[in-house]
Amino acid sequence: MKCPENAKKMLFASDWSPLQTTNFDILSVNDDGTEITRLTDRSVWEGSPVWSADRCRIAYSALTDSKNEFDKDALLDIYVMDPDGSNRVRLTSTKENDDQPDWSPDGKRIVFMSERDKNREIYVMSSKGTDQERLTNSKANDEHPHWSPNNDRIVFSTHRDGNWEIYLMDLDGSNLVNLTKNKADDKDSAWSPDGNQMAFISNRSGIKEIYIMDKDGSNVRQVTRQNGKKPTIDQDIAWSPDGQWLAFAGTVTSKEGKDIQAIYKISLDGSKLVKAVNRDPSTSNSVEW
Repeated sequence: MKCPENAKKMLFASDWSPLQTTNFDILSVNDDGTEITRLTDRSVWEGSPVWSADRCRIAYSALTDSKNEFDKDALLDIYVMDPDGSNRVRLTSTKENDDQPDWSPDGKRIVFMSERDKNREIYVMSSKGTDQERLTNSKANDEHPHWSPNNDRIVFSTHRDGNWEIYLMDLDGSNLVNLTKNKADDKDSAWSPDGNQMAFISNRSGIKEIYIMDKDGSNVRQVTRQNGKKPTIDQDIAWSPDGQWLAFAGTVTSKEGKDIQAIYKISLDGSKLVKAVNRDPSTSNSVEW
């Protein structure tokens, strides 16, 4: 790791006021919840941060042409920056949304979701934004791609079977494999640091819970058993670098009595659930560890 000073840093997105929910910024925090640092400060939505493998760069998405992510004219593009928020570089510039970036282990390429084909497809490009290439070709939506730590496969969520499933593919988009094959919705997968397991969110029990499976889709086991209790399981799973914890965004009730999202971490056996980021009454999501 070239930048070990960032080894215990988590990234997340958060609004700075309940009255300013369209202005999300990217922040860093120690994994014990201390030293929250604001990395972006533009008056637009910025989120989906992800560390490069060496922890020296951050890829993320940001609105380019509108402050409001719900504005019909709002467009998301992919950016990269240094860990302190400096040296920001825009990598994509299309007339549709580009979002959900993830780095290759060698830091030379970035996989991402794009809507430039009028639906959501998976694309790849160099870390400088050149050589953009489409990997998937489906009439349904494909999203949330993640590069394997072993640099041999990409996992993503797809709705091509009429519900959300988790698929694997080779780096060129070939050899697609359905890992979940479940009538429920399975999505938002995340590789374990050693590349042997994946965490994902599924509603197969009737509500959203976190599960873990082996990289071939076998040995599925349930991690959370919230059964509708708060924090509910919402989105954005991330593994701790040591592979012992999972972080996620869940809904809780703020001190003002409103539903907000907060960042939690849970042990792999589900026995320990801890709030990792406390910015009540602000919402926090898009966690990366």
